[in-house]
Amino acid sequence: MTPEPLLETTIDRKVPAVMRDGTTLFSDVYRPKKPGRYPVIVERVAYELDSRLEPYADFYASRGYVFVGQNTRGTFWSQGEFSGVKDDGWGENRDGYDTIEWAASQSWSDGNVGTMDGSWSGMTQTLMAPTRPPHLRTMFLRMAPAGMLESGGGVDSIGMRIFLARHTLIRAKHESASDRLRSFIPELEELLADPTAALELLPSAERPVLKTLYPGLGNILGGKPNHPSRLDLDATKQTAEVDVPALHLGGWFDSFLPETIAMYSGVRNQGFSGRARRNQRMLIGPWVHGPMEPNNPSQGDLDFGPESVLGINEFRLNWFDFWMKGVSKGVPDLPQVRLFVMGENRWRDFDSWPPEGAAETKLFLRNPEADGRGRLSFDTPVEDEGSTSYVYDPFDPVPVYRGEHQGFQANGPIDLAPSEDRKITFTSKPLQRPLTVIGPIKAKLWAKSSAKDTDWFVTLTDVWPDGRSLRVQEGSLRARYREGFDREVLMKPGKPYIFDIDLKATALRVESGHRLRLAITSSQFPPAERNMNTGGDNELETNGIVAHNTVLHDHNHPSHVVLPVFG
Repeated sequence: MTPEPLLETTIDRKVPAVMRDGTTLFSDVYRPKKPGRYPVIVERVAYELDSRLEPYADFYASRGYVFVGQNTRGTFWSQGEFSGVKDDGWGENRDGYDTIEWAASQSWSDGNVGTMDGSWSGMTQTLMAPTRPPHLRTMFLRMAPAGMLESGGGVDSIGMRIFLARHTLIRAKHESASDRLRSFIPELEELLADPTAALELLPSAERPVLKTLYPGLGNILGGKPNHPSRLDLDATKQTAEVDVPALHLGGWFDSFLPETIAMYSGVRNQGFSGRARRNQRMLIGPWVHGPMEPNNPSQGDLDFGPESVLGINEFRLNWFDFWMKGVSKGVPDLPQVRLFVMGENRWRDFDSWPPEGAAETKLFLRNPEADGRGRLSFDTPVEDEGSTSYVYDPFDPVPVYRGEHQGFQANGPIDLAPSEDRKITFTSKPLQRPLTVIGPIKAKLWAKSSAKDTDWFVTLTDVWPDGRSLRVQEGSLRARYREGFDREVLMKPGKPYIFDIDLKATALRVESGHRLRLAITSSQFPPAERNMNTGGDNELETNGIVAHNTVLHDHNHPSHVVLPVFG
């Protein structure tokens, strides 16, 4: 089939849209030069628009869409006070809803509006969706947060602070910046020149710059996972109100993978209408976080081959053409769930999430062998097996390795072997046959501490015959939240407890001759905030205590990891 000729395009800068409270938000509008009414794609984001929109806005405009890139409230030229995403959802202000309806009413619009993309603009979509704008036809959610949610098992992520500081510095140097914002440039540059040094300052609640700049974001930039400021911005609790077809695009190494899965599953199972429930689709590839990463076969230390390259602009175009122009292009044939299985390096299709047919398989932590390293085994521990202990000093935390997390982004399947000397590890024997793991992964640790509170960081790796230990997935849990994020229950020193740690999910074929490894520690600094081990308010602590932490792996305390195994 001969492709349609591309349209000439033009850009309208600083196009105003007035919100319900009178605040004006500004957009760059990419549209065909040819007069007419076109379907509209909206992206609402707190980032600088030129660099953000360059990879795709003109692509869609030249193919018969109007592309609206809008700066959210209080960012760049848009008026109002920046308060994260508080004004983008179902609160008193509903900037997402108002922008959709504004776009539908413009002279260049045919009344059909879709939304895209990911990260911040994924979050503005998930928060807008429950408000059900009448002219919203579809959403394309790439690696989308579902709000300012807790995502580290109650361990405060410093990553959001670094991320916000970087983007605030960009805004401060922009021509739209106020004199007040410009005055923070020296402090922001000093912070970003050596983030670790700045983040070592205690108490963490008094760290400079961001608390001063954004006093309303204190409980999002830090604080407790169950604080109302977080819970009030949780789109996963609003999925029954969502009434729009959506494609949920995730990455196995994206920090927001749990939210991608939760939003898909929530709307699929309890969306507002049967039409919405039937028309959710989820696709997860071998990618890290980033707008064009689905086009990159190289992730971390691996190359997943040409089949992993999505062609994201074209893929999104097919989705929008179907829902806003009525052109099929294969969209009706998309499966409910399409997953890239790493190791096989191919896509597999499923009818549901989690995929049916997996056998929950336990790998138990076992006593060390002659090399002093613990074992992972499919066999349960015996009576005389014991425990493995280590020391965690909050003033000597396990450091981040190779940008193991920069900001809040995992950098994929990198070799973690050089960083494992400061962790306790448990490694399986070489596999006699391939093992295919597809679905959620959980770790159940029996453990105790000399402290009232501490953290647990667990990483699952695929150990290759050459010794590389490549990340599969990871998770963490603050001990005081072991009974749920709605309560804080300190430990009694020396008493064993069971800790359920979410290791997210994966789709991976582990080849014969490879081994699986579980690495455990109590810190990952930065980007994870240190637990000072006192049991007090971690944000207010200026001193910490050393914790002697012990993982149990005997017959009565069978610590293990649960893998969903196919075949």
